[in-house]
Amino acid sequence: MNDPLNNLPPRSTRRVRRIAIGVALAVTTFSVGAARAAEPTGTVATFTPDAGAVLAGKLISWQGEVLANRNLNGFTSFSTSGVTSSSPINAGAPVKTMGLFNGLLAWVDTANNVKTSNPGGTVVNLGPVNATANALLGVGTQLWVARTGGIDRFSPGASLGGASAITLTAGSAVELALGPDGNVWVVEKNGGVDILTKWTTAGAPVGSAFNFSNSAADPIAITTGPDNAVWVVLAGTNSIARFDAGGSFAEFPLPAGAIPSAIAAGTDGVWLIENGLNNVSKLTFAAGTFTRTAFAAPSAFGLKGIVIGPDANVWSVGSNVNRIGRFGTVSPTTTTTTTTIAATTTTTSTTLAPAPTLPPTTAKPLTQPVTTKAKKKVCTKYVKKRVKVKGKFVTQKVCVAFKLV
Repeated sequence: MNDPLNNLPPRSTRRVRRIAIGVALAVTTFSVGAARAAEPTGTVATFTPDAGAVLAGKLISWQGEVLANRNLNGFTSFSTSGVTSSSPINAGAPVKTMGLFNGLLAWVDTANNVKTSNPGGTVVNLGPVNATANALLGVGTQLWVARTGGIDRFSPGASLGGASAITLTAGSAVELALGPDGNVWVVEKNGGVDILTKWTTAGAPVGSAFNFSNSAADPIAITTGPDNAVWVVLAGTNSIARFDAGGSFAEFPLPAGAIPSAIAAGTDGVWLIENGLNNVSKLTFAAGTFTRTAFAAPSAFGLKGIVIGPDANVWSVGSNVNRIGRFGTVSPTTTTTTTTIAATTTTTSTTLAPAPTLPPTTAKPLTQPVTTKAKKKVCTKYVKKRVKVKGKFVTQKVCVAFKLV
């Protein structure tokens, strides 16, 4: 079989181990949006990596396979049928974070270099980045790298080149996502100050920042769902936040002990890793209804990382067993539906509304001048008195009581 990742001759050194685990659960009908016909029903399959590899937990779908980074250099590649091998892409130093850029696989390694690879496995070192780099995002021909204090935007060729920086207000950019409005949404953190901001691809701010009102929110992951909304994992409050393109916000609590850690967008919902419950859970929002459906991983699997593979299956690393799991549309263990769009916590002082597209009306002063009508004295009581005027005494009326009107 030709290698779909690299178009190389047939692999002769692959070790194939496949362990299929049937999940004997009652089937519950659950459908929101398009069906996932490509997924097997009622199964979770696990696969071991190539000999000697220890999976580090980050996953990406590329060139018809699923790639997982390793604790040592390189990647392990998994075909959609679970056949594994050592990918010919030699990453050099271990991979810190990875993504896709302009049709290439891109990553930042522990030596703080940005590297790319084409499907044939040719690796190009584009050059060094800030040592605090922790996330990257391909935006057209740009490569955005999140770091402490800001974001560096590059227009790479043979080297990074074309660098420009965005300075952030909250200190550190921890996650990036391309939103449904074509802007880059950024999770910013700085010791209990958690905000969400939007930026144009030219690096200009859009609207104002969204301030998570709960200081324990701890947003750690973000994705854009098929519902044209941005979903954010709030690990500190054990919940999920959802922002539509207009900036409306709702927060939905997860079951106690869920411990959400990673999120990925599918074709008809978003998929969430719940470490504490050993679940992958599907989240949907439609017609004012939020639905969470949980699917159990094999016992003590130790879920880490999540990606939607080219076969439309959900894939996740079992860090406790050094395997990768392929989740079909298995029978849900629980389904929870919340028929409301109300948030459990909201912040109304700031929004993430899109930049205005209509011409502005005539600006008004921030404070209007105070205009008050002058009051007059009106006499309410007169008395007659003899007063001296020009040397003569005359009788005159003199006001002894008055009011202001």
